[in-house]
Amino acid sequence: MQAKFFFRKMLPKLLLLAVLSSLLAAFLVPFWSSQTACFHTGLELIRLFVLICSFLIITSIHKQNTQFNIRIGLGFLMVSIFDLFHIFHHQGFPWSNPGYYDLSIYYSFLARFTEALVFLTVTKTFRRNINFFIYVGITVASLGALGISLIVLKYREFFPVLLSVSSGVTTVKIILDYSIITLFLLGAFFLFRKIRSNNRYLIYNYFLLALIFAVPAQVCFTLYTHITDYVIILGHVLKIFSSYFIFRGIFVSSVSFPYNELKTTQKKMNRIFNHFPMALVCFDQETKITFVNTRAQNILGCLEKDLINLTANAFLLKFNFNWWNTENLPRSKGNFRRYLCDIVDSRGNKRILDLRIESLNQHGFIYLFEEAKKEQELTNLQLQTKTLMDSLDSAVLLCSKNSLVIGYNQRALEILQVREGDLLGKNIIEFLKTLTSNTGECEFLARHNWESQTKCLRPFELSFLDNKKERRYISGSICPVLNVEGEINSFIMVFRDTTETKRMYQILLEQEKFSALGQTAAGIVHEIKNPLTSIKGFNQMILARTKEDITREFSEIINEEIESLNMVITDFLAFARPRKPVVKELILSDLVKSIQAMVEPQLFMKGIEFELVLPFTEQKVLVDEGQLKQVILNLVKNAIEALESIENPKISLILELLGESGEMKICVKDNGKGIPQEYQDKIGTPFFTTKEKGTGLGLSICYQIINENKGKLTFESEPNKGTTFCILLPCAGSCELNLDAKTD
Repeated sequence: MQAKFFFRKMLPKLLLLAVLSSLLAAFLVPFWSSQTACFHTGLELIRLFVLICSFLIITSIHKQNTQFNIRIGLGFLMVSIFDLFHIFHHQGFPWSNPGYYDLSIYYSFLARFTEALVFLTVTKTFRRNINFFIYVGITVASLGALGISLIVLKYREFFPVLLSVSSGVTTVKIILDYSIITLFLLGAFFLFRKIRSNNRYLIYNYFLLALIFAVPAQVCFTLYTHITDYVIILGHVLKIFSSYFIFRGIFVSSVSFPYNELKTTQKKMNRIFNHFPMALVCFDQETKITFVNTRAQNILGCLEKDLINLTANAFLLKFNFNWWNTENLPRSKGNFRRYLCDIVDSRGNKRILDLRIESLNQHGFIYLFEEAKKEQELTNLQLQTKTLMDSLDSAVLLCSKNSLVIGYNQRALEILQVREGDLLGKNIIEFLKTLTSNTGECEFLARHNWESQTKCLRPFELSFLDNKKERRYISGSICPVLNVEGEINSFIMVFRDTTETKRMYQILLEQEKFSALGQTAAGIVHEIKNPLTSIKGFNQMILARTKEDITREFSEIINEEIESLNMVITDFLAFARPRKPVVKELILSDLVKSIQAMVEPQLFMKGIEFELVLPFTEQKVLVDEGQLKQVILNLVKNAIEALESIENPKISLILELLGESGEMKICVKDNGKGIPQEYQDKIGTPFFTTKEKGTGLGLSICYQIINENKGKLTFESEPNKGTTFCILLPCAGSCELNLDAKTD
C-alpha cells in the first residue's frame, strides 16, 4: 500500500521530468552541434558528480550502512571510472583519433553494463558482512575498473566496429544496447517484486524510478545515426535524471530515513518518559538540558520550553538547590550518586527532593528525583513491613504468580537453613522438591490451581533432612494476595517448624502405650507374686523335712528360680509403679564413701582395682538418697560384669563440681569391653538387654529415677576401651563445702 502511494505521488513529477528532458534536449541541439565535445563533457560530468556524491555518502558512514548500500557504492565507483575514460576518449579533444568513436562507446557500454549488474544484485542477500572490508572493496573495485579500461585501450583494434561515419550505428552496437536494456528490465522486475515484500521500499522505489529513466535513455542510444542527433542529447539528459534518483535513494536510506527514524524513536521515548513515575531531566555532553518529563515539570512548576538548553549550573541556580549531608542515605546500585536537597520551585514553594544523578559517559547525564516525603514514606513502610515479618515466630515466604520467591523473613531462612540470596528468585516448588528429595511430598504444589484459589487457605506439610542430617518437619498454609481489583497478585506461604511438636507427640504416645501396658502387666505380676510366695513357702517346708539328696537338690533349684523370678517381679513393679522420690539435702561425698565400703569386698574378691576421686569443693544436692544409691550400685554392678575376662580391670567412681552449670557430676568409669556401636542407641530402652539372664529393666529404672530427681544420665562408650556413665544433679544451694581432694 505504501509503495502504491509512493508511485501515485511521484507520477506527476515523472511526467514533468519527462517533458522537461525533452524540452532541455531540444534547447541544447544547436549548441551541441557546434560544441559537441564541450556539452557532452558537461552533461557527463554532471552525472559523474552525482554518482561520486552517492559513493562518498556511503563510504563516509559505512559503519552505519547496510551491505545493500555498500555494494551499490562500490558498483557506482566502477561506473564512475568507466565514465571518466568515456569522457576522456570522446571525439573533439586534441588527443582523440578523428572519426574513431568506438573507444569512447566501449567505455560507455562498460559503465552501463556495470550499472545494470548493480541493479540486478541489489535485491540479493549475501551472508558475508563486507562492512569490515570496505577499504579492500574500494581498492579491488578501483583496480578492477582501471585494469579493464586499460585492457580495452590496449586491444581496441580487436573489437568490432560500433559506429561509422557513413552508415551510423552497427548491428553489434544495437545488440549490445538491447542486451543492456534487457538487463535493466530484469533489474526493474526484481526490484518490483522486492518492493511488494520488503519494508525497505523507499530505496527500492527510487532505484525503480532510476531504471524508468535509464531504459529510455539506453533506447535513445540505439536510434541515432550521428553524434549530433537529438536522441543522443535526450539520452544523456535522461541519464542525469536516472543518476539523480540513484542519489535520492542512497541519501534517503543512508541519511534521511535513519534521521527520521531517530526522531520518531525519540518522540516515542519522550512519550514513555512523560508517563514515568519519577521526575527526569536529561543533560547532554555540554551539560545543557535536552529533555524534561511531565513529572519533573509538575514538581518544578514550569514548562519544558522554559528549561531546554539551560546549563546544569543555571538549572541549579534557578531552583536554589541546597545539598544536604548524604552519609546516612542508602547507596544505590550502579553508577548512581544520591543526594537529599531542598529547592524552591517556580511557584515559590519549598520542596525536599531525593535526587539521583547518573552519568551516561560521553552522552551526558540525567537527574532522577522525587519528593523525599513520598520516598521516605515508602521506605518506612518497607522497613516496618520487614521488621514486622522478622518479629514473627512463623516463617513467611512471598511468592509471585509464577511461584518465584520475591520476599521472606528471617525465620524462613532459619527453618529452611539457607543463606540470604539463596532463596530470592528461586521457584519455590522446585526448591522444596530439591529440599525434600521426595517429589511426592510436593505434588500437591505442582497440581495446585493457583488461579482458582482466590480466598482460601491451603494447608501443607513437608519433611526434609537438615544440615545435621536430622529429619525436620514443617507445616503451614498458602494464601493468595489480591490487588485492589480483586485479582491474584502473589501468594504468601506461612509455616512453622513442627519437629519438636511431633517429637513430643511421639513421646506422649509411647508414654500412654507404656502406661497402659505397665498397668496391665503390673496387675498380672501382682497376681503372680501371691502364688509365688505360697510356692516358696511349701518348697522351704519340703527342704526342711526331706532327707533325700535328690529331693533336696531339686528343691534348691526351685528356690533359686523362685528368687530369680521374684527379682524380675520386683524390678518390673519398681519400673511400672515408680514411687515419688523423697528428696533431701545430701552431701554426695558421704554417699559415695558409703557405696565404696559396700562394693570394695566384692571388687577385692574379683581382683578389680577401685578408685574414688573426690573434688576440692562440692555443693549439696536435693535428691532421694535411697534411689540415688540404687542407681550408683546398679551402674557399679554393670561395670563389674563388663570387666569379666579383662586384664588389669579397674573401676573409677569420680565426683566433680561443675561450676559453670551449677551441677554435681558422678561418674562410674570402667576399662571393660565397652558397648557395641549398634546397641548404644537402645541403651535405657525397657526390656532391652545383652545379658543371658538380664531383665532389661535395670538401666531403664536408673534413667527413670534420675529423671524423677531432676537430673540427667548420660554415657560414653568405646568398644574395647571402656564405658563411662555420668549422673548430673542440680545443686541445692550456693554454699560450697571445702574438702581435701582425695584419691582412694
